[in-house]
Amino acid sequence: MSEHRARDPDAYQHYTDPVPEGLAEAVSSGDCMLLAGAGLSRACLSRTREPLPDWRGLLDALVDWAAHSDLITRALWDELRQLLAKQAYAVVAQEMIDRLGESEVTRYLDEVFDPNGLSPSRRHEIIAALPFRAILTTNYDNLIERAYVDVNRRQTHVLLAEQAGTYDELMKDPHFVLKLHGDLAQPSSIILGSRSYIRLGVERERADLVSGMFRNHSVLMVGSGLSDPDVVAAVNSSAVEGNRTHYLLCRRDERNSVEKRRLLDDQRVRVIEYVDYFPEYHLHNHVETFLEALYQKACCGPLPLGVRKEIRTVFCLACPPRLRVDADFLRHYLFREGGVVSRADTQAERCRLTSPDLRGVRCLIFLADGEPDVWDPKSALSLPEALRLAAEGNVRVICVLAGATDRPPILTELAPFAPVFRVPRDFSEVSLELLRAYIEQSLPL
Repeated sequence: MSEHRARDPDAYQHYTDPVPEGLAEAVSSGDCMLLAGAGLSRACLSRTREPLPDWRGLLDALVDWAAHSDLITRALWDELRQLLAKQAYAVVAQEMIDRLGESEVTRYLDEVFDPNGLSPSRRHEIIAALPFRAILTTNYDNLIERAYVDVNRRQTHVLLAEQAGTYDELMKDPHFVLKLHGDLAQPSSIILGSRSYIRLGVERERADLVSGMFRNHSVLMVGSGLSDPDVVAAVNSSAVEGNRTHYLLCRRDERNSVEKRRLLDDQRVRVIEYVDYFPEYHLHNHVETFLEALYQKACCGPLPLGVRKEIRTVFCLACPPRLRVDADFLRHYLFREGGVVSRADTQAERCRLTSPDLRGVRCLIFLADGEPDVWDPKSALSLPEALRLAAEGNVRVICVLAGATDRPPILTELAPFAPVFRVPRDFSEVSLELLRAYIEQSLPL
């Protein structure tokens, strides 16, 4: 694996606010903790081909699924939608738990968060590389702890809040991941409904534990809307009883100037903003840009080898119409990992490319499933033509074969040396890791 190169600090300025000196010093000295919210994992896609949801998105989908499965009445569905509009999320969650049963809700969560199909993103890896004193998370998934092992080649201590004991006892551990709202691997630990939040409100030892972390350390909040009751209580406790400055990373223009001023003056929370050029993808790619800038400033060097490089290759993706959803999944994954998808990409009703050439493209990816295809001769650029142009223009051709084993005949004829990556028909992010590694090694920057 080749080494990362440190970027010019000015390269970050168009995409994020500058890294605050106080934050860099706290990270460098091991006096900063990270709080990871649901937004951190939004760039990951489960086998449902949807981004991992935030609290509202999870409940939206759960209520709709229950209605479509005839598990709740239309009248109840209407009432639950009204409550969601009022942001009564805990109430809706508790009603669904009572109606469906904990085991059914747990099964649904396991399917949505797909622990065996997701792979940690680069932002998880950069977080694992940064010398945070500890990582707190309200997420149910295991992406942070898996990234920590990948990057550092060792385990970290992962525990639930109810297992942590007091603040002083926990701080004897040199590094830990503290799951504030439970872990999918332990379904009974999940904090979701109103009863579980009421219980949180009266558990004094737990509140003291979280508040102690905010009072005694700076905390960088990533993927958090600063809306979880226990987190808000800890921030407020720190503002009254401590003197630490905390940092909230959020999309530019998400909060207006009054909100940002009140957060800083009243709760000692400084907002750091990044731009989001593609909000429709839910990727927030410049979260990684800020985290990389923070690493470079706090650690005085480039990222360690354990963090994968961005692939930074211009792709063109072709597929038959029946595989369009799978192609969107693949496109999302490549874009998240740093790839640039050419406008020659196909999303048309027929299997075709929408540009008459492959100018600027370095890699043509052909997604197939082993079924025969008839290529439209009237299209701007059919796959056979694209393969011929790729051969003439030194464009790398890669085939991703979903749920089949035989090499497509068209590749044998027009791209005999193109590598074929065989993945399951309902392939996941984990299924694409070998493809990503190949692209990183064979198409370097």
